[in-house]
Amino acid sequence: MAEENNKVPETPPQPAQKNQKQGASGMAVASMVIGIVGIIMICCCYYLAGPLGVVAWVMGQIERNKISRGESSPAGMGMATAGWILGIVTTALFALILLLVILVQIFQIAVDLPLRGFQGR
Repeated sequence: MAEENNKVPETPPQPAQKNQKQGASGMAVASMVIGIVGIIMICCCYYLAGPLGVVAWVMGQIERNKISRGESSPAGMGMATAGWILGIVTTALFALILLLVILVQIFQIAVDLPLRGFQGR
């Protein structure tokens, strides 16, 4: 019995400590990447830029809301904000280009109308 009293008490297992740094979430990274691709698409094929801008805008806003509520790592706030802003800029540029194309078409139709009436006489 004397030997049992001299034993060192066993310590219960400790939970693993989280020393790892949490990085940005996938949605924050995706929002920023899609926003960058959307800005690039304005130059080469603008019809793809509109949907990409909207997706980056929405994904960035969703991730910013999650970070504000504490549901996601704050490390992704910069990327989510960058994606959000790039999405807004891409969508605005797409809308301006689309408006310009529509106005040019309307102007072209207005210029051609009087000439069509006199060609038959």
